[in-house]
Amino acid sequence: PYHRAEDVIPMKRRWPEVLWAMSGPVGVIFWWMAFFYAPREREMGDVQRIFYMHMPMAWTSLLAYGVSAVWHGLYLWKRQVRWLFHGWACVWVGVVTNALVLVTGMCWARPIWGSWWPWEPRLTTTFLMFIMYAAYLVLFAVLLPEGRTLGIVAYNLFSAVNLPVVYLAPRLWRGLHPVVIEGGQVRLEPAMWHTVLVGWLWSLLWALLLGFVADRISWARFRWAQWLWSGGVSDA
Repeated sequence: PYHRAEDVIPMKRRWPEVLWAMSGPVGVIFWWMAFFYAPREREMGDVQRIFYMHMPMAWTSLLAYGVSAVWHGLYLWKRQVRWLFHGWACVWVGVVTNALVLVTGMCWARPIWGSWWPWEPRLTTTFLMFIMYAAYLVLFAVLLPEGRTLGIVAYNLFSAVNLPVVYLAPRLWRGLHPVVIEGGQVRLEPAMWHTVLVGWLWSLLWALLLGFVADRISWARFRWAQWLWSGGVSDA
């Protein structure tokens, strides 16, 4: 059944302002830590500082995709359209941050491994993840006008199977990518680890801001779907 547009994906007007205000100071602190607080890596030198943006973005993309699977699962349970659009917004955020992960990864790989794209297991599975979720956005746009929401949900949940593969890739296959956390131990100096955590906070703030943009887009999508599906939502 349909819900009123005002009940779907509510937009808190002040939240973007709060997030924007927080992201500025946190960003300044993060970049100061990345260039001045964290020590210079002995083997890789200053190029290793890309890592402080690369790893937090990777965590954020995995989190966004994982949350999207939760929203799609909730849609299967309760069949409330607003949850489907929440899931779409999370994928949109995930694809943006995933793209940044790939770009920073290639910029790191070229001087360290001698190749922009060495087909390393973590890099390759991350690229596959990007392709799968980018395809989800296309599939959503194609199936939504037809009301075939179960096809959208099924593909999203299928794509989520790749998430643990991406995380475990360096452990499942021997590759060039370093393993930072293993056996509950962090293989970083404390200052480096602190910088990673602040970088993750900064990336989460930006991801939430992107999420609000996605909410605006999904709001428009809902109104469009409401007009197309005047007879109700089909789950064929």
